[in-house]
Amino acid sequence: MVRSSLRRFAALSLLLLSGCAAACPEGLKPGVATTLFFGTARRNAPDIGEAEWRAFLADTAVPGLSGLTVTDGLGLYREKDGSAASERSKVVVTAHQGTPAEMRAITEVVEAYKRRFDQWGVGRLDQPACTGFD
Repeated sequence: MVRSSLRRFAALSLLLLSGCAAACPEGLKPGVATTLFFGTARRNAPDIGEAEWRAFLADTAVPGLSGLTVTDGLGLYREKDGSAASERSKVVVTAHQGTPAEMRAITEVVEAYKRRFDQWGVGRLDQPACTGFD
């Protein structure tokens, strides 16, 4: 049952992505826009500072990705007990062709951040997109 559901999901995903290819304006290619949400709060240490973030960008994110844009954010969420919480965050957007190597490189950047800053997770959103750089 689960396997057939996964096959239907995969077939539908391919169908939707192929529709994206037909919808791209001339000069753009079907690809993926990945948005990453890096929280800056740490459990047992001060929040990740701007110098630490810039060092991470310089030695890990920029070399690992084909290009990116960074904005500051404010993550809002609920704690396990239901109370509201927030933390400063960094939002990274990168557009790419969605090759296995590019998807793996993004995962490696996420894993490096989690290890380096003792984070339990990084939010990730992958969306089909028409990509280009003119």
